[in-house]
Amino acid sequence: MPFKNISLTGIDSSYSGLDFFLMKVDTLKPRLLSSVMTDKHHIVVTLSEECDSSVFKADNFEIIDSTLNTTVPIDYLYHSKSKKEEFVLAYKSQLIKESIYYLLAKKLQDLEGNVFENELSGLVVTDKPDTTAPKLSRTSPNQKSSTDFKNPEILIYFDDAIANKEIKDVIQFSDTSKNKIPFNIKFIDDATLSIKPEKDLKPEKDYEIKIDLSKFMDAAGNKVDSIYTLKFSTITGVEFTGLSGKVITTKQNPVIVLQDAKDVKKYFTAAPDKTSTYSFERIDAGTYSLWIYSDNDSTKIFNKGYPDPFKYSEEFYFVKDTLKLRPRWSVTDYNIVFE
Repeated sequence: MPFKNISLTGIDSSYSGLDFFLMKVDTLKPRLLSSVMTDKHHIVVTLSEECDSSVFKADNFEIIDSTLNTTVPIDYLYHSKSKKEEFVLAYKSQLIKESIYYLLAKKLQDLEGNVFENELSGLVVTDKPDTTAPKLSRTSPNQKSSTDFKNPEILIYFDDAIANKEIKDVIQFSDTSKNKIPFNIKFIDDATLSIKPEKDLKPEKDYEIKIDLSKFMDAAGNKVDSIYTLKFSTITGVEFTGLSGKVITTKQNPVIVLQDAKDVKKYFTAAPDKTSTYSFERIDAGTYSLWIYSDNDSTKIFNKGYPDPFKYSEEFYFVKDTLKLRPRWSVTDYNIVFE
């Protein structure tokens, strides 16, 4: 959508510089395509499209026993590692094979905000037991790799939901001198654990996290009796680059976007301060494009507008030249004029 009305008259029947973003207008509501019991404690759910992860919670789903007119709660939910439209539900209860069951999704909301409520899908009950213990499938950072020492987050991915959440005491975080690192934990979903130190780590230093996996059980009570040790190091910090300058504009709430030329999902945003100065710090070296928009609705997200009901986009400007930002070298005094 344009950011304003475009007027074509007999005197001036052309208009140049009408920049716009391409967008996909999605008006279709998400639907529940299938729900398959892989064993008596797990249901693999497939949706028609990727949905908003904020509604991907266990209590958004329940199993309805239409024979006994009762409900069975869902205890855990975790996302599929292979398909964005797929996730897995886990529960401790056991279903009766003679009853007729349905899976109820109370609310499905896609990334465009389209909502479908109270979706039902039939379940074919299986009595196949779950005898596989949950495994630690991967970590971020990887084993013996590196991560930033400022505000790091260590992610631990399991291949099944973890029933026991009281596990902070069975995790040890330390440096190579055995100095303990205070940390906080939280579950991103029921199979993904986030570990964040309370303070920044030290640059160019080795660390390790030990996890007693015997305390990590799945919905069926399966577990393994072993200790996992993750070893990683922190970077020096000098590998980063940066960009700063002044924004010359009369537009409302300008926001600058530094977009990676190779990865559309990798971008950084900054807003100028009271002196009209903007700054990007601790940026990975590479080739970037730079653009700026007027954040009229103060959401910090560029609004592309909408056709029906009609809504203008927010005004923006693309800097024509690409920026090649080198490591260990920040570009300063790169001014932007947004008229």
